[in-house]
Amino acid sequence: MLATLALFNSSQRNFPIHLPRVIMPPTDVAHAFRALRGAAARREALTALLRELDPYEWRDLHAELGARAFKFDIVGTLPQELVHHIFSYLETTTPYRLQQVSKRWHGILQSTDIVKPALRAWYDGTINFKGADDAFCLQQARRMHRVRTGNLTWRGKCESGSYVWKTISDDILIDDTFIWLDRLRRVLTVLDLPTMKSWEAYGDAREHILDVALSTELVAYGTTSNTCYVSDLKGGERKRFKVTNPAMFNKLHCRGRTVACAGYTKGSSSVLVYIWDIDTQCGQSFTVSIHEQPFKRLDTTCDHHCYPTILLCPESQTILFFSTEVCSGCRNRDRTVNSPISWSRFTYSGQRISDFSWRLPDTSVINLSSLTPVDRQGRFALDVYCRAGRDSLYPCLQFDENLDEIVLLTGSLWNGPHAWVQRNTRWWKDTFYSLQPGAGGRPEEYASTPVAVAHLGTSASPRFKASLIQPESEGFDCFRYQDLKLNDKFLILLNYPMADAPFEVFVFEDVPEATEHEKEAIALEIEERVQQRYFSIVSLYGMAYASACQPDTTLNSTPI
Repeated sequence: MLATLALFNSSQRNFPIHLPRVIMPPTDVAHAFRALRGAAARREALTALLRELDPYEWRDLHAELGARAFKFDIVGTLPQELVHHIFSYLETTTPYRLQQVSKRWHGILQSTDIVKPALRAWYDGTINFKGADDAFCLQQARRMHRVRTGNLTWRGKCESGSYVWKTISDDILIDDTFIWLDRLRRVLTVLDLPTMKSWEAYGDAREHILDVALSTELVAYGTTSNTCYVSDLKGGERKRFKVTNPAMFNKLHCRGRTVACAGYTKGSSSVLVYIWDIDTQCGQSFTVSIHEQPFKRLDTTCDHHCYPTILLCPESQTILFFSTEVCSGCRNRDRTVNSPISWSRFTYSGQRISDFSWRLPDTSVINLSSLTPVDRQGRFALDVYCRAGRDSLYPCLQFDENLDEIVLLTGSLWNGPHAWVQRNTRWWKDTFYSLQPGAGGRPEEYASTPVAVAHLGTSASPRFKASLIQPESEGFDCFRYQDLKLNDKFLILLNYPMADAPFEVFVFEDVPEATEHEKEAIALEIEERVQQRYFSIVSLYGMAYASACQPDTTLNSTPI
């Protein structure tokens, strides 16, 4: 009790107090300290208590205080230049999250110089962050965070009357532009996704369109009249060039302001290539023998069309050709040889630079059908089909044009001997999405959920999240979606022909919900345009048919 009284009265004395050593419950000291009034009295009581500690008690107190001390305050003590460098290795959202730690952290991490390097790297220079304020950087960081966490917002859809032909091109979505063909393959529609405004392109005689290509600056389409039409993304002045054979449009490719087409006809001994520049409106052509790399392993005896896979590299003025041993029509044949993916690099004039090949272990058949960009730094997803025994596999392969190498992406949620396999998986940079994923690898809470689109996390942190649930009215077994297109701004679902809409557009940002009046106006405009288009085509066929059936009564009749 003497110790308690001395503790209470210590604030009223000007001389040291030496507490007698008496045995008392520790809780009494705590209660007495709590009963003190004012910060000065509590500080004096602490000073008096510290004088009574022996070395062992000092060590215990130091350990207790050290656990609560913030002695490794890197953000608060280092120069800002080093802080910027440290945070360049972390997630872009980390500075915003850690601003809550302290006022000092909030002041330092609020600097846009910390997040700008990461945002520039994510958006690959497509957004100018020079002079950008904190609000703009925060908006872009939020959109990036939504991509990496699988948060989708519905933007719109194309109404009935059109059809997105899945096989027309590898690149039907580039940045803010999406393209598709109508059912008759005579009209190409170019859609500006931010505004949802579109324009149409077609041949002079509305001939059939064989293939289309899209880049960040141009859209090109080749027709049965041996003509390739090229224009900018706004539908400006249209340029054209002709080829000698429509087989040249077996593969049409566009990158930057350069267009390339290549074709192989059965019985021919070479693949013919033509490269055309829209600025100079000049072209170069050369041939690649099918008995040389990368085509020397290709089985040309089959009855299927063999389409070469090409990739333009405008910066280095080179072009890449990819080939596999079997075509898509022969990929189910039984084979025992571990066939590779082969590719070669040529200059625009046809000079061979290098040859490469890559094999996927434990597989007997591999077929490459297309390349799709997964960033803006020269990396592409390879759409491949593989066979391992009687199993069909769809591995996630990525090609880097700067390193000339193919890598197998791992880190999947799916277990088993081929944990990396998942059909209809798409990715942008290190973030993965899956279209209508199978039941294997799902968490229990999603076991019976009809998931239309799943977010599979990132390469470093795989996870499963249902980004889009299929409507209950369609049922779990109704697979309405045939493909998924993805970049860092948009996610587009391509539907099967029987669906009410050929495609649906989702964005990775909050957009204001359109009013019912706006939705009806947009739907009415699209319906009128579709009816006008098909009425003109049907009328043209009807007039031609009537003219053909009518007997010719005059020698000077003018054909329709």
